[in-house]
Amino acid sequence: NSVSTTVYLIKRIGIEIKTLPEKIEYIEDECDELDITGISIVEILDNDTRNVISEDEYSVDNFSGFDPLPSVYGEQEITLSIYGFTDTFNIKVSQKTLDDVDIVTKPDRLTFVKGQAFDPTGIVLKGTYDNGKKEILSLDNAIFKMNPVFDDDPKKASLGEDVNTDEVGNIKVYVFYPFEVIDDGSGSVYRSYCADDYDISVIPKVVDKIVIKEQPSKVSFPQSDTAFSAYNFSDGILEATYNDGEVQAVSFGDAAISGFDISKLGDQTVTVSYGDKTTSFETVVREPVIDTITVTAPTVTGYAEGEKFDLAGMKLQFNYDNGITEEKSLEEVDGVTVGFENGDDINAPLTGGDKILVVMYDGNELKDKEGNAISITVSERIGISIKTKPTKLEYIEGQDFDIEGIVLESVFANEKRSDISENDYNNVQVSGFDSSQLGNQTITVSLYGFTDTFNVSV
Repeated sequence: NSVSTTVYLIKRIGIEIKTLPEKIEYIEDECDELDITGISIVEILDNDTRNVISEDEYSVDNFSGFDPLPSVYGEQEITLSIYGFTDTFNIKVSQKTLDDVDIVTKPDRLTFVKGQAFDPTGIVLKGTYDNGKKEILSLDNAIFKMNPVFDDDPKKASLGEDVNTDEVGNIKVYVFYPFEVIDDGSGSVYRSYCADDYDISVIPKVVDKIVIKEQPSKVSFPQSDTAFSAYNFSDGILEATYNDGEVQAVSFGDAAISGFDISKLGDQTVTVSYGDKTTSFETVVREPVIDTITVTAPTVTGYAEGEKFDLAGMKLQFNYDNGITEEKSLEEVDGVTVGFENGDDINAPLTGGDKILVVMYDGNELKDKEGNAISITVSERIGISIKTKPTKLEYIEGQDFDIEGIVLESVFANEKRSDISENDYNNVQVSGFDSSQLGNQTITVSLYGFTDTFNVSV
């Protein structure tokens, strides 16, 4: 006997993702490949049955469409390919967000001089993202502030003010790094930041060192120089270097000068102080030397013709280069000669006109302090005047004329008057007297070619 049986082959006609993976939301760069943990896949058979496909039958390589670093964030369609069939499901990839920022290397400079520009050079920041990854952050987006205001209400919070070094002391510097923008729905947009901080110190600006850049033009002085003052050194130049590296040219006039004594002969070391730093330079105080010799005019420089020149009061002035002048009379100095430029005898009675004195000493002609020669004025006689009439002015007929008691004076062009000498009375001539004529008579007195009159009665 035989039995006849028909065998039907069951065919697979598709696949289906029965259960999605546990993880269907990702953060940018969170992982390199898709996580298919928890996924359940079934095969669809032509007898209208479904069987779960064993995990051994597929791997992550059977899935495509996952991009951990997308150019556009949001949903991605993942395609499962197995046994020549496909099915899809969606995942979401969000942009990574900064969770924290840490200073891993502090800046090169943590101490600043007051007023010095703040400089965070050398700082290294590391960011921690919500995907668990860490990376060194670019400083392009870093913001450095001080005195921030922290508040849960973004309207009240403030990053603070730019870091400055205007005040001496310690400053806490906050480094802010933006990570998201918040729109409160009312038209205001706020930026959120991660932050870390570090401390800096601000110290006073002081002079670190000084050196002499240019010596004063004058470093040699005569002893007891009356013109000396510390100002004599003011054209010297210091180079002052501050503790912030700034270099300034400083006039000696703005520094303190000490250690110089103009009354003390010899080499001297002069100290220059600026800030709390000092340096020094060398000077010398020497014996004063005669700079110029001048002459002063005699006491009398205005004469009348016929008078004799008098040297009294004429002195030599020895002018030293320390500003001190020493006066000596002609009698105290040997070798001084005085004469008239025109050659007149200096000891003879003076003739009319101005006369220039020639004063010679040590082969040099001396002038006054203005550089002019000493001159005297000799006024010419322009007349005579009866200063005192004779004692006898009334006569009896027949009496002789008596000139006894008369005093005559010369009248000069400069309005000066001087009594005539006793010897010159011998040359006086009298005319106009006649004892035989009764009445008033005018008597004429003549001398030097000039006349004057007085009246007598007979």
